[in-house]
Amino acid sequence: IALNTWVISLCVFMAVIPLWGQSSQAVKSDKQIQIKASSVIQVEAQVETLEKTQLESLVDLKVVNWDAPGTPSVSTRLDSSLWTYFDTNQTQGVLGISVYSQKLDSQLIDFRGDSLFTPASTLKILTTAAAVDEMDLDWRPETKVTLAGIQTKKTFAGEIKLIGGGDPNFSGRYFSHALKSLEPLVKQITDIGLDTIKGEIIPDDSFFKGPLRPPTWEKRFYDKWYGAEISSLGFNDNCIMIRVIPGEEVGDSLVVEVLPKIEMMDIRVDATTKKGRRNRLKMDLHSDSNRVTLVGSMGVRAQARTYVLPVRNSPEYFKKAFILALAESGV
Repeated sequence: IALNTWVISLCVFMAVIPLWGQSSQAVKSDKQIQIKASSVIQVEAQVETLEKTQLESLVDLKVVNWDAPGTPSVSTRLDSSLWTYFDTNQTQGVLGISVYSQKLDSQLIDFRGDSLFTPASTLKILTTAAAVDEMDLDWRPETKVTLAGIQTKKTFAGEIKLIGGGDPNFSGRYFSHALKSLEPLVKQITDIGLDTIKGEIIPDDSFFKGPLRPPTWEKRFYDKWYGAEISSLGFNDNCIMIRVIPGEEVGDSLVVEVLPKIEMMDIRVDATTKKGRRNRLKMDLHSDSNRVTLVGSMGVRAQARTYVLPVRNSPEYFKKAFILALAESGV
């Protein structure tokens, strides 16, 4: 993987991060690496194009000429600097960093490089590299809409199948709102002149064969937005937002808004509006369903409370979103 600038953030409890260097075609000179530790227990490594065979660190190191006799190794000096930083700040946790240059075909920095860590989000570097290695750079996931039935003028009677290909971008990430991301699929229906559908819409997420969620995770993670199901037919990151605000007057019911406005959640409210601005609202998401229970109270002047929750049964979520997108287009 050829990169012009690398930035590594290693936090407490993070893992060893592999760093791939630039190819010989991407640069014309060797690199300078700057390493500094911040007050939030981060170590950043920035690689920029500079003069040949120089390395500078802002932790405790000055410019090091790799050819100078008797120069301590970068790894040794960095090791000492990091230990000093950790001891000074009485940091809890374990840190490891490994920097390898493809250009120089050598290990530049190795601080506990062979230790085992929980990788957390740094694993995305590895999965991205594997995807780039396995597939062409112009590869795109494909989501298909197939129709099997009879079209009579503007009416279709039969079966519509939504076949997922693992596209993660049916969301509001690059659109004004999540439903807008489904417009290309809806257009396939309207382009053949349909405005009425009589039949069944079937979501097909068989493209991914693995488990919906990491089986080794603690169950409490499954109730967090980052613990949403993994599906080849996912919508809005398989998450939904619930916004709760107090009623206008004491004794009023709370006002609950769901975004996107898709009927996936079974929301049960046992909470009322009370005096003041205190928020005593508690939310519980059922472990195996989309049932959400809200209990407690909100002060009439309390600020809104927002929850981003994972949706169980992601293919059904996609199907309902597609039906809503069809309706908004006039089908």
